[in-house]
Amino acid sequence: MSEISADLDANKEQRALIAQLEAKNREIMREIQRLRQEHDEAVRSQPQRNPTLLAELRLLRQRKDELELRMAALQESRRELMVQLEGLMKLLKVFVSENSPGRMACSFSLFMFIETILRGLELIMFSSQK
Repeated sequence: MSEISADLDANKEQRALIAQLEAKNREIMREIQRLRQEHDEAVRSQPQRNPTLLAELRLLRQRKDELELRMAALQESRRELMVQLEGLMKLLKVFVSENSPGRMACSFSLFMFIETILRGLELIMFSSQK
């Protein structure tokens, strides 16, 4: 008799487990259906691809790439000019220190002009890096 009772208890446990699994399955199926509906709505709400806009977008991206390359080239050129200008400044300082006071007035004006250019280039480089 206890064997039958044990079989009945095991049978009840199995039925309860099956009922829980079926409930979980229904819940998962509802979630799948909800996600499918959301996906379908998202696909429907996407604007149609306009070939004219896509072509314009491609051209704009191409132009952007060209401008970025040009800017990189200009920055490199500016760096090279800065190096050359700094070299000229060093030469001018040596020239001023080795020459007579009469020539120094002219050299000082040139020195100030070069220093102004150097500061302007530094400002340009700083603003282009932002």
